[in-house]
Amino acid sequence: MELIPEWERTRFSLTCRFTNDNDVESGLKFTRSLTDILLVIEETEIYLNPRNPNRDLVEYIRYGRHYDVSLLCVARRSMEFNIDLRAQASSIYSFRQIEERDLQVLADYGFNPDEVRNLQPHTTALIGEDFLGNHGEH
Repeated sequence: MELIPEWERTRFSLTCRFTNDNDVESGLKFTRSLTDILLVIEETEIYLNPRNPNRDLVEYIRYGRHYDVSLLCVARRSMEFNIDLRAQASSIYSFRQIEERDLQVLADYGFNPDEVRNLQPHTTALIGEDFLGNHGEH
């Protein structure tokens, strides 16, 4: 795992690209030593596979607030979001979806499937608080 932080600043960003499961576990454990962080996880479905979810990530989802951690999790399809993640989410944004199973999952969250199906490029539908501050155009 390669870490290249900007240690001189009060706030900094740290980008990690993991190549194996051990790096993922080490990276998540490392972040526990930090406070007041936003942890962004792309391709969340890889780490929250229903058959073998990453235990450290599941613990963050369930108890991250105790570590002063906020999560921003991204998945390609709404139906791939882990149930613990959906249950703890303050906000769910969706770009355009056309697959009926994904639309049904979004409808179960409270989205209007027709609105989601007809979204314009680079716009989102939202359930919850608008943390991005500019709902709609992204």
